[in-house]
Amino acid sequence: LASAAIALYTGDVERAALDWHASWPSLEAHGLLTLPAFRVLAVRSMACSTLAAGLQGKPRRLALRALRSIGRLHFAHARAVAATGRAYLALEVGRRDRARQALQRAADAYDAADAPLDADGCRLRIAELGGGDPAAIERLHLAGIAAPSRWARLGVPLSGREDLRLSPSPPAAS
Repeated sequence: LASAAIALYTGDVERAALDWHASWPSLEAHGLLTLPAFRVLAVRSMACSTLAAGLQGKPRRLALRALRSIGRLHFAHARAVAATGRAYLALEVGRRDRARQALQRAADAYDAADAPLDADGCRLRIAELGGGDPAAIERLHLAGIAAPSRWARLGVPLSGREDLRLSPSPPAAS
């Protein structure tokens, strides 16, 4: 699953989604997805990368089912992931306003979960959608994150079809 995280960080959401879907049956077979905290983290990466990549059919159905299961959990991190999933669904139908609202709910839930870096990742995406808190980039830099947009890709990956980034990625090594 490290390969999925690297793919998200580098912006290859389809590769990340495919890696997660290849690993999902094993995670289920070993009972890892029965642990709520692990399930939330796994669903966040799998479902968000699946929706961002625009995968259809079985991968999409699995992602939506997993997001619904997270929505039934009653802790802040789960609420944040469920709200992030709703943001993707809003973007799919062109509702940037609803996506911003859902990402704000996700940021608020991450704040409640004492996860300020994830909250600011959501705020960065809100700013990219035309609202939110542009100071999120500065706070992420102050926290030691050199490439805030790449950090945000881990929790709220972009589709690659729509370049919404505010902060440039570092130049490629030569």
